Amino acid sequence: MLRNPLLNKSSRAQSIFNRAVKHYQKQEFDDTIAELNHVLASYPRHTSALLIRGASYQQRGDVERALTNYNELLDIFPQDADAHMMRAQAHVQTGNLDGAIADASAVIAADPKSCNAYMLRGMAYARKKDYENALADNTQAVDKAGKKPLNLSTAVGNRGVTRRKSGDYFGSITDLTEAISYAQKIKYDEARYMRLSQSYGSRADAYIKEKQYDKALADLDDAMKNALRIRNLDIQHLLIASICGTRSETYTGKGEFDKALTYCAEAIRYEPQVAEFYEIRSKIYQALNDIEHTAADLQTAEQLKLLYPAKQTQVLNTPESGKPNAGRSRRNSLLFIVFIVVLGFALPLLGSTGTLLQLFSGAAGNSSTYSDYFLGQQSYETGKYGDAVGHYTDAIKNDPKLIAAYTGRARAYAALGNITAALADCDKAVQLEPKNAAGYLARADIDQNNNDLNGALTDYAAAITANPHSGEAHYERGLLRQSINDLNGAIDDFTQTIAVIDDTDYVNEPYLSRGLALRAQKEYDHALIDFSAAIKADSSSVEGYFDRGLTYQDKQDPANAIVDFTKVLKLEPGHPQAQMMRDYITKNSAARSTPDPIK
Repeated sequence: MLRNPLLNKSSRAQSIFNRAVKHYQKQEFDDTIAELNHVLASYPRHTSALLIRGASYQQRGDVERALTNYNELLDIFPQDADAHMMRAQAHVQTGNLDGAIADASAVIAADPKSCNAYMLRGMAYARKKDYENALADNTQAVDKAGKKPLNLSTAVGNRGVTRRKSGDYFGSITDLTEAISYAQKIKYDEARYMRLSQSYGSRADAYIKEKQYDKALADLDDAMKNALRIRNLDIQHLLIASICGTRSETYTGKGEFDKALTYCAEAIRYEPQVAEFYEIRSKIYQALNDIEHTAADLQTAEQLKLLYPAKQTQVLNTPESGKPNAGRSRRNSLLFIVFIVVLGFALPLLGSTGTLLQLFSGAAGNSSTYSDYFLGQQSYETGKYGDAVGHYTDAIKNDPKLIAAYTGRARAYAALGNITAALADCDKAVQLEPKNAAGYLARADIDQNNNDLNGALTDYAAAITANPHSGEAHYERGLLRQSINDLNGAIDDFTQTIAVIDDTDYVNEPYLSRGLALRAQKEYDHALIDFSAAIKADSSSVEGYFDRGLTYQDKQDPANAIVDFTKVLKLEPGHPQAQMMRDYITKNSAARSTPDPIK
């Protein structure tokens, strides 16, 4: 349920903006840009549109245009932390590390407790090989992470990667072992799987440096197992490609060059524009005294760096990853793109270190299984659903217990309209791993898309039974209940989501959703508490301030409503609906009530 009150809902611009956000969520970046061009033609100072358009250009690989958008935004509102973080990421992609450090420093100056900004600046220092400052920032990030398992896992993991880069392999392994222990405590499934995959992969890389290849391969197996549980396909694609490349390096170290070449070829098939894969393969050919192929791969790598510079600093670019219903709040969803980059251990180091995506490693099983699985995902994403079914079927033949292949094939069958086969695959996934919520969640998606809302509710309940700590299942069921006006049920689910997601970077969204349900029930005081909690979790939450302002207006408290609408306009200069509401209240009310202590 996308709700984004950035423009007047009755306006044509609102409809266009909403379409743009939906395109962005689907990673249809060209369509996003086209829609936002229309919005910005009418509202050229609309910071949300500038930020999303910049992010779209960035994910499309047009980093210079992305920077232009961020620069325009910061000219309008120089204090916009999201824009500074996004621009810092873009600077990393263009190799402007001093610019990245300056932008991250601007965020730190405004918020000295910003764990994410310290992590990003630390990675920029690390890429400059200034390991002293990098480690100092990594340690600051650890100190600022508080008790949140997600931030702790990431901050400690970043420090572990920096230590490995500086040659402190024992310290690196120690930190990454600690990062794994924190990652196991993350309650939200998607974030936990991602962080575990990254942590195991990074520790494997440290083991490679120590020539402990068997330990590295064991960690790579665990990295792959967790990667295959991630539901976002784009992240899986990058993970699998990276896994193949790093496994190739492991086998090179073991002297098993045939296996090394096989995995490197798989990596190149998955990400053919990444120069580092060719550099890795050139080292294998060099070890085999194959001068011709060594030279060819090195030449290809240099050409790719020139043709696709942004591709060499790959970014995990999903606003949905690890976060329930990301996209309702543009600041949360877009900042989470930065969050993925910041939390991506050594992700911006790609292309500068002689090793492959240091955070991502590992491949379990035989390469053909995952090749078929990956080809199934590629086919699905490009709308070739019949081909996807074939590839997933081949993957299942190679590994009949591969849950991700069953759920992937189920989605493909559903897209072809073969609901019976889709549900059968979900049933098989559930049968194989009844305590894994993934099968139930996949079936719930299919049920909901086919308007079988009762079936979806049953499957969400089963997912919760399988994994009572699944914040995703509670949250998605809450959204479904909210859509059918079961507000009490929705409130219960959002409450459970808040209880199991103990990281404030995620808890913003359930508070907003619960606040909306409470407001719909005219429980204004409780709604105000939730909107205030959402604002506490994200002080730049435009939606939190806007919805709280509307709730104050519902309570006949115009003074506090004006305060919140004014805050929205500071965060979003030119926000039409906030401007309209503030003007209306100012004109029609004396607005003399005392500001509420809840603030």
